[in-house]
Parts: sequence; C-alpha cells; structure tokens
Amino acid sequence: MAMFSLWEKNFLLACPRMGSWRDRWRGHGDRRRDRNLLRCLRRVYRLRKDLLPAEAAGEMESLLRGRKILSQQGRDRVRELLRDHGGNLWPARPIAENGESFLLAAIVALAVRAFLIQPFSIPTNSMWPSHRGMASELRAEGGANWATALLRGGKLYDIKSPSAGEVAIPLNGADRARRQGSILPYESVVQRRFAIWPVHRRRHRLLVGGRPVTFTVPEDFDLESLLLRRFFPGMAPGVRLWQVPIAAENDPGGPVLPTGVSLRAGDSLLRFLLIHGDVLLVDRLTPHYRRPRRGEALVFATRDVPQLHPDDRYYIKRLVGLGDDVLAIGDGQLRVNGAPGNFSQPMARNNARIPPFAGYFPLGLLKIPTAVPDGTAFVLGDNSGNSYDSRFFGPIPLRAIIGRPLFRIFPFLR
Repeated sequence: MAMFSLWEKNFLLACPRMGSWRDRWRGHGDRRRDRNLLRCLRRVYRLRKDLLPAEAAGEMESLLRGRKILSQQGRDRVRELLRDHGGNLWPARPIAENGESFLLAAIVALAVRAFLIQPFSIPTNSMWPSHRGMASELRAEGGANWATALLRGGKLYDIKSPSAGEVAIPLNGADRARRQGSILPYESVVQRRFAIWPVHRRRHRLLVGGRPVTFTVPEDFDLESLLLRRFFPGMAPGVRLWQVPIAAENDPGGPVLPTGVSLRAGDSLLRFLLIHGDVLLVDRLTPHYRRPRRGEALVFATRDVPQLHPDDRYYIKRLVGLGDDVLAIGDGQLRVNGAPGNFSQPMARNNARIPPFAGYFPLGLLKIPTAVPDGTAFVLGDNSGNSYDSRFFGPIPLRAIIGRPLFRIFPFLR
C-alpha cells in the first residue's frame, strides 16, 4: 500500500476544498454582477416608468420583484431591456453614479454638523485640566514617529541655528503689545491645508548673533511659555517674559531680551513636540430644547458676542451664572448669590483649590460683585489664571451658545 507523507495527505485533503472555494468565488462574482444589473434596472424603472411601454414596464416590475437573476439568459434579457429603454441612464456611468452618492453623503454630513453633532478643536488651555488645548514638550533628541502623531497628535519642530552667537528674543513695545495682544511680535499668515482649507498661523522671529531666524506656529500656540522653559528654565511656573529680571536692550525694531544662551551654527535653536489640543464632539441639539445649566461646559460663537465681534471663532467655557445671578470672587472662591458656586465637580475643586485646580482669580468685571443681565450667561474658564472669559468680554447672549461637549475623539492617548 502506498504511503503518503503528512504534507501530501494535507494537500490531497485540501484539493476538494480549494475547488469549492473557487466555485464560491465565481458565485460571489455572479451575485455581485446581478446586484449591479438589478440596481440599474430599478433606477431606470423608477425614473422612466411613465415613458416605458406597458409590456416592458411589467417585465421590469416582475424582474425587480424576484430580486434575483438565476440564469445567463436572464442577465442577457435585463441588459436588453436596459439597452432598449435605459436612455442616457444606460450604460451606467461610474462618475455620475458616484457623484450622486458623494453629493448625498455631503448633504447628510452638513445636516448632521449643523443640527446634531459637530467636532470642535480646543486650541488653548483656558479649560485645563478639564479639557486640554495645545501643549509642547522640549525634546533634546529623538523624533516623532507615526505612533506619536496618531495617538498623541504630536508634530515635531526642529529649528536650526543658521549661525553662531547668543540667542535674543525680540519683544513688542507697550503700544504694539496692546494692539497684538502679545509680548512677542508676529506676522499673521494664512496657509492652505490640502490646498483647500485656510489655516491661520503666526510667523515669529528670534535672533542668533543678530541674525533673524523665522518660523511659523499655529495661531493660538503659547510660544511664550515654550521660550521661557527653553531659555530660562529656572523661572517659576506662571512667570511671563516681561517679568524676567533681565534688562531688555534697545533695537531699531523694538526691545530685545538677551537669553545668555550661545549656539553654534547648526545647533537646535528650538526643538519641541507640539501636541494637538483635544478634539471634542459637541451636542448641538440639546440647546434647542432646554436652557443651559450652571456648571456645564459650553461652546459658543464669538460672532454673536458684541464685545468679540467680528472675531468669528468658537470658544469653550463653563457656565457659572445666568440672568439675575450675582457673582463675586473672594479668596479664590466663586460665590453665586452669596453661596459657593459648586454646580459641577470642576467648579467645586476650583473653589477648594484642589490641585491641579488653582482657584478663581478676581479680575476684570469680577473685581467687585457683578449682576448677570437677563437673557445672558456668564462663562469662566477652569484655568482661571490663564483664561480670557466673561470677566473681560462680559456675559454672552444665550443665542450665542452652540452646544455642549459630549466626549473627546482625538488624540486617542491623553
């Protein structure tokens, strides 16, 4: 009796199964072609029913009711019906068919974004630690691989020094700092993402041995904190550039702050990982059916806030007071109508100064007790020491509220 090795036995046993797989694949291709033919036939019948002869319309209806084509003869008959009565709908044009699908998908996506949910990216850290904006990590070496970009939303910046010399930081004078809202001078630039969407960025400048080095970063990126960590690492957290106890030198372009750091040509002037802010899904439906509640985080449109118009952006803050409420801040605690405003966990932790929450700062309108006008909402950031909120631009109209955040969808790892 012939003897077979183990692999030969497995091969012989697999041969019948391989044949059945081929038959199944051929059957799958036939079913796919049948579905395409019936889809075209249904489209012709639906759009040209009034123009079809009664006999052809009846035959099409019968074929569509059966939902299957069981023979090659049936396929040929369907093609014949499409050729004779399809008009410009046959032969099917992939561009036209896909174009309709893309248009329908775009309409559905716009409707969902306008009325149900909308993604919203947080650029700043005014709501930290509840929601995080853009952040940066100084890197001495090592890059940002695809895992860092995907999981943390990180992008590596490595700005090289073109020459040798001491690093200096140009500063704005008092008047220009008030106009630009920044101690660091910059130029606003608009770049195109994928050659379509405009992205607003800022072009900054540093000096190395008197030679300028320019680079661009996102518009809302906190470059000042990064420069302090890079060139003045001994400074306490929260210190700003204008508080650095080093006399600024005069320059035709404005004051210049020497750092005392010298570099060689080709050294890294700034090497850091920029981490994307949280991307949240915002519920746009709820504000149409109920009033916002104290303690909720809300997204609102700045175009509807008179003090912020025409700044067409979206801000996220926490609602702390509604119409007729009286707000006051004392000893780092927010009081609403005389009682601690503990309407949510972040507000309670801020009032108790539980780290990393640092409490509320009595700035702007809340230097004294303030009444909230009817039909408006008073909003504050959880990071009270670094938040531009209703203390400075006043209460917002209720109509400005877009929705409330549901959950974070990016970055995946936080």
